[in-house]
Amino acid sequence: MKSVFALVAGALLAAAVPAFAADSPKEDLKFLGIDKCHKDKFDCVWVADGFSFSGKTIHVQKFEKKADAPPGGDYGGLEYKNADTFMQGVFEKMTNGRIEKLGTKFVTGGSGDYVMKGQITEFRYPKKGAAWGGWIGEAAGSGTIVYDWKIVDKSGKTVVAVHHKILAGASHTMEQRVDNVHGDEMVEFVRKNSK
Repeated sequence: MKSVFALVAGALLAAAVPAFAADSPKEDLKFLGIDKCHKDKFDCVWVADGFSFSGKTIHVQKFEKKADAPPGGDYGGLEYKNADTFMQGVFEKMTNGRIEKLGTKFVTGGSGDYVMKGQITEFRYPKKGAAWGGWIGEAAGSGTIVYDWKIVDKSGKTVVAVHHKILAGASHTMEQRVDNVHGDEMVEFVRKNSK
């Protein structure tokens, strides 16, 4: 009986791993305007020597959707149809309140000292029905959003570049996971790069 259970569990795990670890787009170095980057809080990070977020106002533009529309749907505030404006606004909504002492501000209207441009290169909804399967179902039903963003100065030169993949398990919404990343990792990234 134990061997049958182990066999079934192994088959389920094997089915879950490809879905969880599916190949996603890598960083688009040409779009980012850089030659290389390194792993940090995000999957790929590059910050120009001497750049500091401190005291900067950054105008965030609507993200370009390079990814094809996925099948299915999600519940929550982040859907494929509004991913461009959601990703634009999440910096203002989730990051600003925790970095105001640095004098850094992300804005979606008006202008700023710098401009953030972004692109969404993959978007898959979590599969809610898979959540019943414990951690295997959670992994097999995960959704993803993969994106690149860069901050450029007035001459168009990249001063910050980021590539990242956010996974949302089957029991989460994309909105919850993206909000968490921009309320935590993004805040820490801004603080670390403020001199």
